Amino acid sequence: MKINFLKIIIIFFLIIFFGSCSITKNLDPNDYVLEKNKLTVNGKLIQSDSLSRLIVQEQSKKFFGIPIQSMIYQSAKKNSDSIFSLWEQNKNKRKGLKQFLSEKQFLQLKNYYKNWNEWKFKNGKPIALIDSLKINQSLNNFKSYFQNIGYLENIVEFKLLKNNLKEKYATVDYIIKTGPQYYMGDVSLITNSKIIDSIFNNDIKKSFLKKNGVFKTMNFQKERDRINSLMKNNGIYNFQINSIFFDVEIDSTREVYSLPVKIIVEGDNYKKHNIKEINFINVKNSKEYIEKSFLTNQIEFRENEPFNDSLRSKTIQNLNNLDLFSFPSIGYEYLSESDHELSANIFLNPKKKYGLGFGFDLKQSDIEDIGISFENRFKSRNIFKNGENLELSAVGSIGKSNDVTISQVYFDATLRLPKFIFFESLNKRFGSDIQSFVSIGSTNQKNIGLDRTSFRFNLNYAWEKKNNFFNFSLSDVELINNRNINNYFNIYSNSYHQLNQIAQNNTSDPKYFLDDNLSIPTGINSFINDVLNGSLSTIEQNDVQRIQYIENRRNRLTSNNLIIGSTFTVSNNYDNRYDKGDFKQWRFKLKTAGNLTSLFIKKNLDGYRRISDLKFSQFIKTEFSYIKHWNISDNSQFAFRYFSGIAIPFGNSDNIPFSESFFGGGSNDNRAWQVYRLGPGSSGGSNEFNEANFKLALNFEYRFNILGRFNGALFSDFGNIWNVLDDNKDKRRTLESFKDLSEIAIGSGFGLRYDSNLFIFRLDMGLKTYNPAELKNRRWFKDFTLKKAVFNIGLNYPF
Repeated sequence: MKINFLKIIIIFFLIIFFGSCSITKNLDPNDYVLEKNKLTVNGKLIQSDSLSRLIVQEQSKKFFGIPIQSMIYQSAKKNSDSIFSLWEQNKNKRKGLKQFLSEKQFLQLKNYYKNWNEWKFKNGKPIALIDSLKINQSLNNFKSYFQNIGYLENIVEFKLLKNNLKEKYATVDYIIKTGPQYYMGDVSLITNSKIIDSIFNNDIKKSFLKKNGVFKTMNFQKERDRINSLMKNNGIYNFQINSIFFDVEIDSTREVYSLPVKIIVEGDNYKKHNIKEINFINVKNSKEYIEKSFLTNQIEFRENEPFNDSLRSKTIQNLNNLDLFSFPSIGYEYLSESDHELSANIFLNPKKKYGLGFGFDLKQSDIEDIGISFENRFKSRNIFKNGENLELSAVGSIGKSNDVTISQVYFDATLRLPKFIFFESLNKRFGSDIQSFVSIGSTNQKNIGLDRTSFRFNLNYAWEKKNNFFNFSLSDVELINNRNINNYFNIYSNSYHQLNQIAQNNTSDPKYFLDDNLSIPTGINSFINDVLNGSLSTIEQNDVQRIQYIENRRNRLTSNNLIIGSTFTVSNNYDNRYDKGDFKQWRFKLKTAGNLTSLFIKKNLDGYRRISDLKFSQFIKTEFSYIKHWNISDNSQFAFRYFSGIAIPFGNSDNIPFSESFFGGGSNDNRAWQVYRLGPGSSGGSNEFNEANFKLALNFEYRFNILGRFNGALFSDFGNIWNVLDDNKDKRRTLESFKDLSEIAIGSGFGLRYDSNLFIFRLDMGLKTYNPAELKNRRWFKDFTLKKAVFNIGLNYPF
């Protein structure tokens, strides 16, 4: 083992050595490979800093010390056609291929050679040779950067440090002396317009130019944009940003570092403009939108109010959200014989009243070998002439699992209204960012598990306020009917094998068995009933408790569920996570079920409340998640996610419905465990679908570029699920104290991603770093092997 490891080390360093030689052997005498960049500011070496982004030329990227992309690029041939032709003319080389390749195949071989070289040029990168032009660009970047933050007298230079040990390699050392930093002195506005002066001084506290603040040139552009928006949002329709100038006085002796600033606004013919009339212009002359009341509600400005450009932008956003018009716009024009009264013309280009959508996808899951999903959507816009949209959808899938056909079909009808239905008095209070949704849906599921049919009704309200999204589901009703409950032990085979083993060890009564195994469902049902009612008294207490747990779980998973509740969700207004490096998202959800219903339904003799002989669920559930991304460099990023959730049953319920519980593992959770295979607690995932009512999760991921469109990731996932405050008494599965947090599982691994511009195709390999299912002295790194690695395939990032 030691000899093999030594061989690997030797081979690894030989690859690095010869790889380095191969990219330098054809260099010109005056060419040097950029080994690294150094940065020294005021005599202090900067190891890693945001200033590195100012350096135009970067050293060639390396993977485990090997410049793979540069080696690929260097191996490519620019004149691949002529090289192949010369090779083709060599009869001795071609003679061997001629015997088994046709002319057509030989031509295809030439195309392969050409395409292979093109791939090298496309995915490789030229070796980074020290370029004096790029060095000068970097020097100018540094000089501008420090001038922009107040170091107006900075000095920037560089030195070339050749590597005596590695021929043709050198380091560029950038040396910066900042000099003194300048500050803002007195700030004053110079204008001949009293209106401009009044508006500016009323909002002066929000100015970016403040006395004694650091002299930052970026603040001047921010202040210019602020003044421009301020004027246009306060009635100055004809204000132009190019009328704003700045005058900075610098002391000629260079001994005074406080610089007075004058803000100059040219022009004196400024007047406040008012919106005198508002016109809707239908560019298609359609009669579809004759009723204007719902459109008026989307307009943020009103007649006889001052012109406000921000309200124009918000109105366009509101009209876009209706999904009724293509690219709505607003234009202004002066009324005749007036120099301050405006007519606002809203141009509307109606979309097609009816829309159809189709789609399909290939899919795979733990219980489905391969399947095809399809989707059909129909939309009717403005169905009741007040901006309502009706959408009908049918989503389904069909696939194979071994020799069993599995399928699922989901039907949904959703009506979206641009107002609060049933609460008309709240429409004005919440403004235009409001919507109501009324949806009815049904699912028919047929698979290798418990075939089920479900029905759902939802009355939902959504609005936006202070850059936060709010969603309140006033009525969220779900009915789940399990149709094939006798098939339970054919699906949940782990439970069956445990019961079968206990039965074989304790009884030989033929009424339980068929071919020496418990028969399903008659034999196994009889055995469970006899054990729990005391007819089979020879069974040990531990086995009785195990049988009791299996039976309770079966009753829970096969029971029909009626959930009547409400849900409230709030989240921040976040941008697309793939376009913004400092992406941040948080989300809080609160759901209650059965509380209001229990006030109107009396208890039966068994102590539970029922509707049509169906016991409804009663619980409270909360979830909180937080995601944050940090850019480390242009090609690397650190991502973090936190999640916690708990669902507490009470009153009419002793446990949580399966559909409302939490699970661990999978491609978007702890990737060292398969989905539903983690937890609860230290139980080891002994069931087919392990779930619980409390969950904690932490995920860390470092993302970086490997080669071209290929990216990598190093990750660590922490978390587990537990049972709390329910009818589960198994100590391995329950969270009884803070000591049980030692059962948080840890998975680590490496991910490979390919960016197709449309999707991120993801392959993650997770290794069990800390496995709480093992004995305490065997939890760390005992399963940290490739044989026990879990591979996850996914689309896009996990968080």
